Amino acid sequence: MEGRVLLVDDEEAVLDFEREVLIAAGMNVTTVTAGSEAIEYLEQEEFEVVFLDSKIPGSWSSEDVFRWIERERPELVLKTVLVLSNVSDPTVRAFVDATKVFCLVKPFEVSDLLAVARRILHRSRAASHSH
Repeated sequence: MEGRVLLVDDEEAVLDFEREVLIAAGMNVTTVTAGSEAIEYLEQEEFEVVFLDSKIPGSWSSEDVFRWIERERPELVLKTVLVLSNVSDPTVRAFVDATKVFCLVKPFEVSDLLAVARRILHRSRAASHSH
């Protein structure tokens, strides 16, 4: 299934794994390790799915990136997946509850990653055909 995917995670090993899985499924994948890099790509390019790790270090937190998407690229809100490594973190829980962002919890199976990507791609295709 084709589609442009942005992966945001500070762990190279995680990015490599996710990228390989998604490329093998036929997707076009861009990977970044910082929120500021994610914003640069989001300003210039179109993506159909964004996987955003809940714990990216640096000046742009995951929440900052998501709030930027809400403001600047609202069409991507429903295409953004928050990847959680710590579900019990109260700030993460509050953020998820407030935004109703779609979540994927680590550790996940390859099939979970693909299923979520396909679901979002399918949803965005269906939406674009209905206009």
